[in-house]
Amino acid sequence: MRIPVILVGTYYLGDNILERKSLPYVRVHDSFLESYEFPNLTKEEIIEVVDDWEEKFLLESRRLNLTQIDSAISYLEQRSKGLIEPLYDLLRKIAILKIDEPNFELNQHDLTQRFDRRKQPTCYILLS
Repeated sequence: MRIPVILVGTYYLGDNILERKSLPYVRVHDSFLESYEFPNLTKEEIIEVVDDWEEKFLLESRRLNLTQIDSAISYLEQRSKGLIEPLYDLLRKIAILKIDEPNFELNQHDLTQRFDRRKQPTCYILLS
């Protein structure tokens, strides 16, 4: 039928799974002709996603207003590498942190201190 298979995964798919040297993983990786990486979100798109996320998932009284804090947006842009999944993950963690520690400052320095141990994301999509 010549229907292509498209393997789509998280930003750790390539590094942690498909690039392993054990035979089953090599076979999976070698069964795809090419990989495609979707373009990363721009700063403007990140701002739009953050606004939308806060509106959908946080009560109005609990909103963080991250888009009003330039250093917070810079931090989210830097740490997510413009990828949506790590951006959502960071937003969830920041919201939980702010609930647990209401006096926590939402600036680039403090966010970096708290979340700097996160692995930098990459994105792989393989096409057959």
